[in-house]
Amino acid sequence: RCQPGLATIITSLLFLGNNCIDGFAPSTTVIMPRALFGNHAMCNSAASTKLFGGNGIDPDHDLKEEEEASRMAPSKNSTPPSAMFATLTGGGPPLDVDDTQLLLYDVFLLVNLSVSISFLVIHRMNFSYLPSSLNEGALLSICWIVAGLANGAFLSSAVDGHYDPMGADYEKGGPRAAGLLAISTFVGTSSLRIMIALGMAVVQHRPVGIGGEELIPLQILFGLVLMSGWRSVHSVNTPRI
Repeated sequence: RCQPGLATIITSLLFLGNNCIDGFAPSTTVIMPRALFGNHAMCNSAASTKLFGGNGIDPDHDLKEEEEASRMAPSKNSTPPSAMFATLTGGGPPLDVDDTQLLLYDVFLLVNLSVSISFLVIHRMNFSYLPSSLNEGALLSICWIVAGLANGAFLSSAVDGHYDPMGADYEKGGPRAAGLLAISTFVGTSSLRIMIALGMAVVQHRPVGIGGEELIPLQILFGLVLMSGWRSVHSVNTPRI
């Protein structure tokens, strides 16, 4: 057991240490026992500043926590998908469709292209292949929409190949630029369709060219001519505001 004089000395040192540490001057403030101090800290955990035993008051601690909370909290002005896509693609066109009628007519032409190739060229007036050709046309249209969104083919500026009509480089725009944009979009469409065909062949353990896939070579050949010509004609007949 400790002697009474030694206990008094230890108590006095603890009293002076708690008041002098971390720049706090000695004062006559009553210090709670450590057993009660833990309960008091738990009851007042929502205080604006936090007191850590032996460390004093850290005024910057709450600022750090507020900064971390602001970074983790979702922003009120959340980034739209088009802006995120533009950021990921290095400033590409937004994922928007300004001209819905143009998109629907594109789909009509692509489905008609697949049905015509199947019915008039490959299967020669055989109606039993119409369902597979319609399915192939729908799949080709999906690939066209994906590639068109990536190239901005459905934006209002697509009629000029994304050139500003009031800009100095407008001579590069017009129907020619619209046709080149359609060619670029259809190249991406054909690439997606070939990748899908190869993927399905690997998954199903079969050769490529079964079903609607036998239309792909002629779709690429005639599709390039059809879509580039159509978009050029559309650019010529579209009034500029």
